[in-house]
Amino acid sequence: MWRVWCPWVFLLSASAAQVDPGLSKRCVRRAHGLNLTQFQVLSTKHFQQGEQMGILNAPLHPDLLELAKVIWLRREVLLDGTGCPAAVVIAAVMFMLHDIKFAFASRNNLEHEGLFHRLSRLQKEMLLGMGLSHQTDGSWPFSEAARAYTEIVQWLNERVAASRPQWDPEPVDTSDEAHTQALEDVSVILEEEGDGRNPRWVWDWFPYSGTLIALLRHGLRSGHLDAVRDVVDHDVDVLVGVTSAEAWQTVRWNILHKLEQRGWDNCFSRTSVDAPSGDPKAALAREDLLLCTRTNPRISLDMGSYILGDRSIYVQRYCVGDVMGQDWGCYIPRLGTLRTRGGRLPRAAIYPLQRCKCGSFSVPCPARPLEVLKATMPGWNFSEHCLPLPDIAQRRARRDGSEADQADEEDSWVAEGLTAEDVQVLRDRAVELEKAGYMSMLPYFSTCDATSVEKKVGYPGYCQDGCDRFSG
Repeated sequence: MWRVWCPWVFLLSASAAQVDPGLSKRCVRRAHGLNLTQFQVLSTKHFQQGEQMGILNAPLHPDLLELAKVIWLRREVLLDGTGCPAAVVIAAVMFMLHDIKFAFASRNNLEHEGLFHRLSRLQKEMLLGMGLSHQTDGSWPFSEAARAYTEIVQWLNERVAASRPQWDPEPVDTSDEAHTQALEDVSVILEEEGDGRNPRWVWDWFPYSGTLIALLRHGLRSGHLDAVRDVVDHDVDVLVGVTSAEAWQTVRWNILHKLEQRGWDNCFSRTSVDAPSGDPKAALAREDLLLCTRTNPRISLDMGSYILGDRSIYVQRYCVGDVMGQDWGCYIPRLGTLRTRGGRLPRAAIYPLQRCKCGSFSVPCPARPLEVLKATMPGWNFSEHCLPLPDIAQRRARRDGSEADQADEEDSWVAEGLTAEDVQVLRDRAVELEKAGYMSMLPYFSTCDATSVEKKVGYPGYCQDGCDRFSG
């Protein structure tokens, strides 16, 4: 599930913001070189302006921001017993209002993550200042600051709720052209990240999951059979190899901004570790995934990352420090993208990289595709399925279980199943890809026995005349 970054919600009432009558005067006298009187006046005027045009829309005066900055830098002095905690409270709210201006332009949860982190720090100091302030002086605009903070929290909650559907988007209908363009975007961006002009943070990348199956089978997202079309993939799945977890933190920002330049709409960071937010496994996990969406044309990109070890690649690495006098060190957990293989995969499964056809260009592909697919597709029984063939039985079950009448021209053949001619087209295509120097499904036809072929086709007895042609 997506990791959600939200500020804690504290509703501050006017009655909780009462101050000692002489506190403001003592603050001014003990100004520590700060013009707190001017800050008090400017902040009061700002809140008055906010009542007229909306506090989130009211422009912040440069002098007010400059004073808030100086006060913030001296907050430790102002929060002590003889200081002026009221000024820190108002300065924190001013910075929150300032940061919200930039939040309107935030387009991904990495930017929201940074925003929420800053707001939580400001909130901590604000609440500390409120607690240190005494009751009753009306010279500092506490009530107005509390209302402003409440509006900030409400706005953020509404923004998070509005973006929630994009965290786990439903599969969308796309086209071969959109799918190919997405892979081309990824190829260009990652080649830039990994070439000699930049630090070698990105080592390699390759497609996996449904995208890898599509390119091995057709050299595209879909392919024509004898009289029908086999649509394999509905999004783009790639894995990016980086030199360290720290490198991914920088690389994902670079990738994100370059995707936005190419017309992608939103990107959201998450972890592949499926654990509740309060679980220690989730707390130790790094955010190794980046999901991006584009609406025109409609397509989604699921980008995972792995780290290159000496003999293997891995996704997660947990380091546990001193616990009750014992240093537990670091280990690779059996979690995340590679959980079906104990959390790691031999480098030999990836390297040396080969090439897969993708329309008019090619992309890197792992040296042992089947091993990668088994490691990254939990729940898929490869021993019972004939990988080179479309899984008609599964598609039929999915179609029969759908609520709407979704049998379009592309899937009308699901009811009848594959024909011998369809199977021959797939085999001929695999031979053509191999001859052109690309990876294909050709090595995997020999792994299909009669039982698995009949399950994929969806009709018992399909191989009654023999399916030995798969081993030839």
